[in-house]
Amino acid sequence: MIYAVTGAGPRTGTSWTMGKLLEAELPVHWTEHLNVVGAKYDTWYDELPNLDNVIAKVWPNHLQKANVGRMVVLRRNVTTQVKSIKQQMKRERSNGFIINDTPKQLIDRAKWILDNIKIERMEVRTEDLDDRINEIIEWFSEPFEQVRSG
Repeated sequence: MIYAVTGAGPRTGTSWTMGKLLEAELPVHWTEHLNVVGAKYDTWYDELPNLDNVIAKVWPNHLQKANVGRMVVLRRNVTTQVKSIKQQMKRERSNGFIINDTPKQLIDRAKWILDNIKIERMEVRTEDLDDRINEIIEWFSEPFEQVRSG
């Protein structure tokens, strides 16, 4: 079983959150050689079925590839998110990556998946991450504390 950080579309603060979980010395996993422009802590989706007892950043369309016990879902103000996605797409195009979907399509697809998947979750607004990061760290710490004390 793994624990996932995911977002209702790209540019929701998943990399920032993963970095804070790593700083808190939680067992964070990512594919180090995976070079995603402007993103950090991504896991190659083929690795997901083999992961166990770690926290991984998992895109909504890959959640069913892993045995996810609980997840944090980040949701961002859509206007701000669309603007950020457009900037990211521009960076990716300059590095040869092409995304054919519009920012709104990416967000809507992710939201649909998240609204229709049954995994224990904590939902956090990206705009509230600074205030709620300790709560997220605590929530993800619980399963690992249970293993240590059990």
